[in-house]
Amino acid sequence: VELVTLDADVVPGPEVTPTALRDRSWWQGPELHVLVDDYELVATTTNPLAPLLPYLAQARDVGLHLYVARRAGGASRALLDPVLGGMRELNFPAVLLSAPRDEIQLLGLRPGPHPPGRGPLVHRRWGTVPIQLARQASRMPV
Repeated sequence: VELVTLDADVVPGPEVTPTALRDRSWWQGPELHVLVDDYELVATTTNPLAPLLPYLAQARDVGLHLYVARRAGGASRALLDPVLGGMRELNFPAVLLSAPRDEIQLLGLRPGPHPPGRGPLVHRRWGTVPIQLARQASRMPV
């Protein structure tokens, strides 16, 4: 897996006002969406997402959107991962789908079974709300 590296000049400098940060009027770059499925298989001895660590705190400001999906089993080990730990510390939104009851508490929630595609969204602004995920049919042949 190879990632696009971000330059240090994409981080807002001291001349950027809080208003400009809020409405993102200072940002001229692209919106970068990074989707990682089966994260536990990707983040092995060398984590290809490690170069993004310095940008997690300003992710929204610099157009970085990081989506990580992983198995619920072994989630206690995942808490030690630097990328997932950084996302947790920065209160990135998260969805907890079905997980074994014997797992540790995740995102402040007790794990358990949920219907397919359903689970709580844990969000800094909205709190914990139930959601239903949907899959859109692909236009590309698989």
